[in-house]
Amino acid sequence: MNERCVRCGKCNPVCPTYRVSGNELFSPRGRYLLGERVLSGKIPATSDVVKSLLSCTDCYLCNPICPVGLDIVEMVHRARETFFVRDESCSRFSLSGFGIDYKGEKYEGKMSRGDGSVLLFPGCLVIDSFGDTLERLTELLACLDIPFVIIDACCNYPDWFKGGKICLPVEEETEFYVVCSSAYISLKKDAGVRYFLSFFEDVFPVRLPDNAVFVQEEASRSLGLIVADRQISSPGDLLLIFQQDSGMVHLLFERLIQQARGDVLVFESFHNLAVFRSLFPDVHSYHIIDFIHREVMES
Repeated sequence: MNERCVRCGKCNPVCPTYRVSGNELFSPRGRYLLGERVLSGKIPATSDVVKSLLSCTDCYLCNPICPVGLDIVEMVHRARETFFVRDESCSRFSLSGFGIDYKGEKYEGKMSRGDGSVLLFPGCLVIDSFGDTLERLTELLACLDIPFVIIDACCNYPDWFKGGKICLPVEEETEFYVVCSSAYISLKKDAGVRYFLSFFEDVFPVRLPDNAVFVQEEASRSLGLIVADRQISSPGDLLLIFQQDSGMVHLLFERLIQQARGDVLVFESFHNLAVFRSLFPDVHSYHIIDFIHREVMES
C-alpha cells in the first residue's frame, strides 16, 4: 500500500466534520498529514493537533475514496495512541454540558441478572440513562421466548476511542450480543461478539415505517444491515469528539434534521440520541429498539 498522501483532496467532500466546518484541520487529508508528522516526531501533539485527530468520527467514508489506497482512519488511530496513556481502568465519563452524566467501572468478574442462554451487553450508558429502552428490550426477548442474561459492565469505549484499552465483559470464546453501537465497535474484534440488530434480523427482521429515517452508525453499516428505505450516515459519536464545542455538534445535527425533511429520526447510537435530545427536545427522535418493541407488541 502506498503510504504517502498525494494531497488530491478527494476524501474531504465525504467527511461530515469537514462538510460542516470547512476547516482543513477537520478533514481526512488534514488529519492524515498531521498524524503522519506526529508519528514521525516532526511535530508535537499540541492542543490543535489533538483536537484535529479526535475530530475523526470513524465513519470510514474517506478510506474507499483514496486513489492510492491509504487507510486514513488507521493512521488517525495510530497517531492518537501517541498522546493518550493506556490504562487498565475504565473512564469516569461526564458530559454535564449536554445533560449527560454517567460512569463506568472496571469489569470485575461476571456480573449478571436474569436466567438464560443469550448474553446481553447493554453498556453503561444504556443502563444508566436509557433504562426504559432497556426494559423494552427485555420485554421483547421475553415476548419472543428468548432466555437471556444481562451483563452489567462497561466496555471502556471512551478510553478505547482515545487509543486506550478495552474491558472485555465476558470470558473469551463466549458468544454475546452488544446493544450499544459504540461498545460493539470497541469489542467486535473479540471472539463471540455479535451486534443486537443482527440478532433481531435472525429472529424478527426489522423494518422501519415509511416516515422514519434511520441514522446509521458504523456498527450496522459494517454488517450491511438495511432496516429502512431512508438510511443516512451518522456523524459518529459526537459527544466524545466535541466535548467542549457544542456549536459544532449543533451544526452536525442540524444537517441530520435537514436530511430527514420533517420525518421521524430513529437513532442507532444511544450516545448521539442523548445529545440530540438535549439540543433538539422538540424534534421527534427515538432509538431503534423503541420501534422494534412497538412492531413486535402490535404484531
